[in-house]
Amino acid sequence: MEPIKRVQRAHQLKAPSKTQDLLQYGAIAASMLKEIAEATGVPCLKTIAGLTTLIIQTVETVRYNKDECIRMTERTYWLICAIINICKNTEAELPPDMVRNIEQFQDTLQKLLSYHALDVFGVQSHVITAVTLAEMQENASRRHQELMDVLSSQQAALPSGTTPEDLRRSSSTLSLLPASPLIFTGRDKEQQEIITIMKNNTAARIVVLGPGGIGKTSLTLSVLHHHTIVDIFEPALMVLDNFETPWEIPEQRSKVENFLALLANISHQSIVLTMRGVERPGKIRWTRPFLAPLEPLTDDAAEEIFRDISDLNNDDPDLIELLKLTDNLPLAVTLMAHLAESETCANILSRWKQENTSLLSDGMDKISNLEKSISISISSPRMENTPHALELLSLLALLPDGISEVTLLQMKLPFDNVSKCRFILVLTSLSYVDSRGRVKALAPIREYTRTYHPPPNDSLQSLNTYVYQILDVWTANCDYPSQHRTDAISNELGNIYSILDYNFQIAQDYANSDFQTNVGALNEQVEVIIFLSYMAEDPIKALNIARKAVSMATHGSIEIHVQCRAFAALSHALLNSGYINNALHVLQEPEDLSRATGNLYCEIFCIRIHVRAYAYLGKFQEAIMLCNHAAQICDASGVKPSALEPVFMNLTLVHGHILFLKSEYRHCREVWQKLFEIFRSEYLHDTLPHAVVLHNLIDLDIATGRTADPQMQINSQKLQSMAELLSCYQLGCTHLLPWSWSQIYFEKGDLKNAALQCLESLRSPSTWQIEEARPPRLHLLGDIYLQQQEKDHAMNTYILSIVIAHKIQDKLYIHQAIRRIGDAFLALDDITTAISLFETALEGFTEMDIHRGRGECMIRLGDVAHVRREMGKARSLWTDAIPLFQKSEQGKEVIKYENRLQMLEM
Repeated sequence: MEPIKRVQRAHQLKAPSKTQDLLQYGAIAASMLKEIAEATGVPCLKTIAGLTTLIIQTVETVRYNKDECIRMTERTYWLICAIINICKNTEAELPPDMVRNIEQFQDTLQKLLSYHALDVFGVQSHVITAVTLAEMQENASRRHQELMDVLSSQQAALPSGTTPEDLRRSSSTLSLLPASPLIFTGRDKEQQEIITIMKNNTAARIVVLGPGGIGKTSLTLSVLHHHTIVDIFEPALMVLDNFETPWEIPEQRSKVENFLALLANISHQSIVLTMRGVERPGKIRWTRPFLAPLEPLTDDAAEEIFRDISDLNNDDPDLIELLKLTDNLPLAVTLMAHLAESETCANILSRWKQENTSLLSDGMDKISNLEKSISISISSPRMENTPHALELLSLLALLPDGISEVTLLQMKLPFDNVSKCRFILVLTSLSYVDSRGRVKALAPIREYTRTYHPPPNDSLQSLNTYVYQILDVWTANCDYPSQHRTDAISNELGNIYSILDYNFQIAQDYANSDFQTNVGALNEQVEVIIFLSYMAEDPIKALNIARKAVSMATHGSIEIHVQCRAFAALSHALLNSGYINNALHVLQEPEDLSRATGNLYCEIFCIRIHVRAYAYLGKFQEAIMLCNHAAQICDASGVKPSALEPVFMNLTLVHGHILFLKSEYRHCREVWQKLFEIFRSEYLHDTLPHAVVLHNLIDLDIATGRTADPQMQINSQKLQSMAELLSCYQLGCTHLLPWSWSQIYFEKGDLKNAALQCLESLRSPSTWQIEEARPPRLHLLGDIYLQQQEKDHAMNTYILSIVIAHKIQDKLYIHQAIRRIGDAFLALDDITTAISLFETALEGFTEMDIHRGRGECMIRLGDVAHVRREMGKARSLWTDAIPLFQKSEQGKEVIKYENRLQMLEM
């Protein structure tokens, strides 16, 4: 302030005539003293001014000992006026004695305030704090000015681009805010959203919501330290962190909201709250649009934070699995990353299996201890005042895929207030509702709850019962699941695995006689695991699940038929994984058990697995004998084929498939046609088995050159009309139509459409679930490429097919691929290699007694001999091939090579 103005304002100070005047003039005097302090730099003046302002504000609201308060305020007023008069005309520094007197006045004033008068005010602690803060502010201002002077004099040494305006923007205001987060990733959208709201409304009312550890405080701090907010709101922004702490207490909520409403009535002041949960306090009009509750970080943001903290630069294969455990909850990511500063990701994963959330809970507070953060939410008043809310959370801890409210109500849980409990869990952010309307909990919360708040037995039993109802386990392997059932199972698959895994952990000690009573029938649980082994999306997963089923089935009082099915499931999984000999070894156990107990269903199922194993090994004659043996068992038992339904149908389909692979097409047609007639006459008409047999009959007509046969046309039209039906079933269904059409187009010479349909069949998920379905399709695709003169593509496709065939140890498909690779070498004019491959394939087909395969190798070797003018050898090979083609109903080939033989005789 300029001296002349200070003098003018000093003359305006008058002797107060009443209380209101005293308070008004006191405020003016304090304001003037602050301006003088800023202009002259006299020590202590700003502290005295701040203290005076606080006293005046307090006197305005005091109710008791008002007169004493007024008298003390009046004395303070006159002392300040004296100081103003001393300093108003002084341009030079005050004499040291005068400065000491002012400092002594400040000390005297503080001592006076520390006695009874301040106790009467009831603000002693506040005044002391104000004095301390004012001193700190004064020191900060002095140090700030010194720093600015140094920077101004040394501007050449400043970073490039720094201007005097940048220095002028520096603030000397003392900040007691926590530091801005050093690592802040993945919240740019929310940060900008808050800043935009506050720029547009300088009296904004904002609530940042979300679960504990989601990053509410970090987001708010990043906003407060943002230069835009500092410029706009330095004197007028209030942040109340963790506001749920006072607000959640029911008996205090109304008072807390009234207090918040008073704060909100202060004009030109923005308020930001951070709260656990998704509910905003009432009695305030919060600024629109509302800030949505914070969600977990994206995968990329979580990984970036992890790498920034842990300094992990390499592509650690365990990193993604480690981050999955955090569910991208920022607190969990941060704590996990700090562990990775001194441990490998693999070691942390190993420790997690033993320690779970306690691994991230060494700290003493909620920002360094994951379990403490979660426990604060669980022990909140809203949770404690809602019976069974924690029990529902204990169930959600076993449901990683979440669950719909409708399903929760259908589960018949042992408490009635399910909807209210769900509502409270969402309000407290212990759970959330995903885009599908399913309520679920984040992974760290699930792990903590499973460890410290396991579900009671009756609630767990409700979950188990629901799983059994979904799977309908009694007919799990004897039925074709519809799309409705498949969708229901797919939606709950992660939950089913989790529930069963939890049951399995409990069941480790089977000596506990109360186990079945506590967690449900163990037999049913093994049945569920068996079913899941067949539902698994890949062979390795199926194998692991089946092993778990056997482990459970071989302990405790498990029924014999369940043990049979468990071993059969393991054998089936081993077979699909390419461990054929191991599959046959395991199969001995259920075969012996089923015979000993007279369990016809299990015995037929074991025979089916045995037949498939023999087919992989190329032992087709043994496989056919087993199929005939199964038919004899059924006849001896007086069981009609239709009575066994899917068990018998599956074996009959496999029997026909063995004959088809062996190229005994006439016998194959008899088996499949008989089954087809059963479907047409019984309730299985227009079902998936009906469609499968139709498809097989079409394949058979294509293989025997009957694409123009009227019956095949009828079958094709019927199968096309069942397209919608095929899309409603799982495993081996969606690829049927494109596979049939690809073969038909190929026979007609339409290579473009043949390739498109073949690729469509290969893209079907069911084709990749059934690995044995891939080699034939790759063979056809390679044949198409070869006819299109795309020799390299053909060679690569055939090589891929032999790799897959070798993986599943399928001897027939291996030799079919060898013969086709020979075709590719022959097209490349590498005749020597082609001959060697044809001979190798012929040897294999002869050992397996594959009629068509032998004939196809012989005519190729004969064709090569004919080109080389080895007429005798060509005649011999063609002659031997014709009977093989006759057995395999290859009429066109028979006619073709009979004509070529006649030409040789001419």
